[in-house]
Amino acid sequence: MALPGWLSTLPKSARLFYPIALRGVREGLSANSILKVYTAARPGLRRQVGLDIIRRVKGVEKAASVFKHLKLTAHPNVGRIPVALTGTLRDFSYRVSYEAFTDEGERTKSFVTVSTNDLMSRQEAEDVALGYLEEMPKSYGVESVASVQLEDIRKSPSLG
Repeated sequence: MALPGWLSTLPKSARLFYPIALRGVREGLSANSILKVYTAARPGLRRQVGLDIIRRVKGVEKAASVFKHLKLTAHPNVGRIPVALTGTLRDFSYRVSYEAFTDEGERTKSFVTVSTNDLMSRQEAEDVALGYLEEMPKSYGVESVASVQLEDIRKSPSLG
């Protein structure tokens, strides 16, 4: 499978590092912490390449997180939506977080990704995510949903 965009130009060790960098940035870890953990398990990644990946991921995360403060009925400006770092099957990808209670009664927080070719408002994206959770609660391990919140939006690299 061919990798999309800039990820395909990186060496294999850097491509393997990308999901780790993405998770580390989302969890708020420092670049040094992310690199130390990765290089301890898999040596061979140049520090500068790792830092470049982390900077790029942080930039996209910062630009995308602005949309969680969007008014419920407002549609985002397509020109301001950051381009996803990896290819997507649809034009837009909405990451919606939810808090819910599991079958065991524990409170959990996780994410649902809503992908579509149509630009949606924040309310529409949250409603679609809530629909997934209500239609297939066992697939998500959810008994009841406490809240949903749009976290970020990305557009396909093909939309540039």
